[in-house]
Amino acid sequence: MTSDRRDQGETKPKRKSDVQIVIALVVSSLLTLLIVFILFGRSLMSASAPPTPTLAPTPTIITSSAVVQQIQRLSRLETSSYSVQAVVSAERPGGLLGIGRQKVLIIVHGTVIAGIDLSKLRPEDVTVSPDGKQVKVKLPEVEILSRYLDEGATQLYDHQTGLFTQPDSSLVIEAQQNGMSRVMQAACEDGIMKRATDDGQKALREFFRAVGFEVVEFENTPVPPCPEDV
Repeated sequence: MTSDRRDQGETKPKRKSDVQIVIALVVSSLLTLLIVFILFGRSLMSASAPPTPTLAPTPTIITSSAVVQQIQRLSRLETSSYSVQAVVSAERPGGLLGIGRQKVLIIVHGTVIAGIDLSKLRPEDVTVSPDGKQVKVKLPEVEILSRYLDEGATQLYDHQTGLFTQPDSSLVIEAQQNGMSRVMQAACEDGIMKRATDDGQKALREFFRAVGFEVVEFENTPVPPCPEDV
């Protein structure tokens, strides 16, 4: 009798432990099903939601006229400058015994600037590829944009006069004109027109690439001669 009672007392805690295990398994299964349901519901919602529209960029159309307008804003493109110092003279012959004879020697400092007048560029001189990546340009010929003497740097080196002759200031002006011609001649002999052509193409090639063109071509433009009044 005593041993049977002990066995019954020992089985009660064991049954209670089994019940707790079953309850824990049921709760765990329910939590698992709940998590699966939540994840499945979210996937359905994301699948049924309409896609977010993507805005396409507005294409930029580049035309020859637009390119010409951008270039013309540069106005005159001064691409080459030449400065030189020269000694020039002017003389007036005199009469008997050198009466009236005069001669002046002056030192002049002159500058010649060559470049391209971009206002002369026309829309038909520019060809843009359909994809807007290439441009071909026929540039205006280079020209002498300005030339001048630095009057502040002009020096009267010598002024000779004959008997009974007063110095004539107009002879100095004539010598300065000769000096400007001498400066122009030196610039032309040094190849200012060729250098201005090459430098102009180089500067504009960098400009076109800066505004988005990948390939820049220039039509062969002959180098013009220097002005005839040199």
